[in-house]
Amino acid sequence: PVLAALAVGAVVDRNAEPFATAGWASWVLGLGMLFAATFRLPRASSLLLVAMLTAAGGAYHHLRWWDVAPDDLAACLDDVPDPAWVRGYVEEVVGRNTREGRGPDDPVRTRTRFILGIEGVSDGETFHPWKGRADVVVQGDARLAAGQPVQVAGRLARIAGPLNPGEFDRRALLQARGIRLVMVVDEPEGVMPDPDRPWSRSVGLLGAIREWSRDRLIDGLAPSAAPLASALVLGRRDDIDPEVGDAFARTGTTHLLAVSGLQLQVMAGAIGLGLVVLGVPRRLRYILVAMAAVGYAALVGGSPSVVRSMVMTVAFCFALLASRRPSPANVLATAGVLTFAVNPGFLFDVGCQLSFLAVAALFWLLPAASAAMTAIGLKILGPPDPLDQLDPWRRSILGKTYLWSLRAVGTMAAASAVVWGAAAPLSALRFHLFSPVGVLLNVPLTITTSAALLAGAFKLTAEALGLWPPARLAGWVVGAMLRLSETVVRWGAAIPWGSWYTPGPPAGSVLVFYALLGSAAYLTIAGPRRGEPSTALRRARRIAWAAVLGWCVPGWLLSGIGRRPATLEAD
Repeated sequence: PVLAALAVGAVVDRNAEPFATAGWASWVLGLGMLFAATFRLPRASSLLLVAMLTAAGGAYHHLRWWDVAPDDLAACLDDVPDPAWVRGYVEEVVGRNTREGRGPDDPVRTRTRFILGIEGVSDGETFHPWKGRADVVVQGDARLAAGQPVQVAGRLARIAGPLNPGEFDRRALLQARGIRLVMVVDEPEGVMPDPDRPWSRSVGLLGAIREWSRDRLIDGLAPSAAPLASALVLGRRDDIDPEVGDAFARTGTTHLLAVSGLQLQVMAGAIGLGLVVLGVPRRLRYILVAMAAVGYAALVGGSPSVVRSMVMTVAFCFALLASRRPSPANVLATAGVLTFAVNPGFLFDVGCQLSFLAVAALFWLLPAASAAMTAIGLKILGPPDPLDQLDPWRRSILGKTYLWSLRAVGTMAAASAVVWGAAAPLSALRFHLFSPVGVLLNVPLTITTSAALLAGAFKLTAEALGLWPPARLAGWVVGAMLRLSETVVRWGAAIPWGSWYTPGPPAGSVLVFYALLGSAAYLTIAGPRRGEPSTALRRARRIAWAAVLGWCVPGWLLSGIGRRPATLEAD
């Protein structure tokens, strides 16, 4: 209820903006006083508490999304670029990418992108105190480092919104991270060191760690594997070949290329297993895993899905530290509330939405799907022989390993199918893409990318400790796994039936689908803990799942009929 109330307040503020921050705060104060006055009345006080949290969600979202400080350049600029000369600090060097020339004889083009924290604007004679954060694009190779004081001359403007219906909204993506300005510099000479000010240690420390990690990670890797390794381990995707990125996107496996919740969970699991092998005590082990999750999230930049996974990992660790059995619903809700607290804009990020949706599907849909598959298998093959259940115990170690691997692959395939089925409507709505081949590719790619991720982390650790031979061996594993991953993805993207673009279902239809899916999932896990469910509950379950499957026909498959024009149209 807390997460739902905060989300409703943020959605209302984003779409309707009924009040300013002060207006939302007045509602919070008034509802809080009524809540205190009716504290002894459970129902009334509960409703007032939910209403107060809804207003608090709207107030916090308005403060972080709409409000701009008076000395922020975003308050006085528009979408039209103007010449500007600013000074500030390099907060982060996002990356450098190289592209072929526009013509056969044109030279190779290099572009540098970094985040600039602006602290002053020049009028030609002196710098006046203005603030802001800008996404700076330099046409050329600008050698910069995080924390470096610079002066930048270029064209500055607010980030423009999308121009076409359904186009990716880059403005919303950057604004959620506190970046409202964009600056274009025509040549590297437009970025000049500022000798009058010292380096910023607070800004530069994390950036220096990221730069060192990237340089050590790609050292010795093939040019084709280095961008993939940087994206997979450190979340830096600017250098990826557009064809490779398009292949991952078309096959629905982009989440394996970018640092997401899966990568953080793999890293946390590997660290926990390593601590078990080293004999670290249980309580200390949970603390170290939680600290490692927080540190890795900070290293890769704290994207919405990474923040969600980090919060869930820390919540699980503290629950186990207190010898409590963590509830999946409470852990997921806690992750949602804390992710909202970190940045309410993450609520509208499709990556964050897909991340929470995937975890919810694994928690509540995968067991039901496994039970259904088992029931179908029993009906086809008949009841199992009790002696067959003892068969694995008499097998050799190799036989047990084979059975374990077979079950693990089967579980991964079922999880891939369940997550894909749950996420397909949202993916079609936001990306206009339908990729059934992702169900097939997720299993091998999860194995190869996880191996590359762990090998890359081991390479960085060995480099930090000065263990050069193990680091070179780990680098070879990273390169081999990423080459194999790229081969599999390119093969999947070339399959004619593997993916296709679609108009996508209407937004209202998607909302109805997820409401029906949530109801069906709730009815599936509801009922007595022991004994058989009642006849009415079994009937309700069948009706709910029939409604979920039936809604896909009018809600999606028929949504494109009558919407396709006879000629190409563009806005």
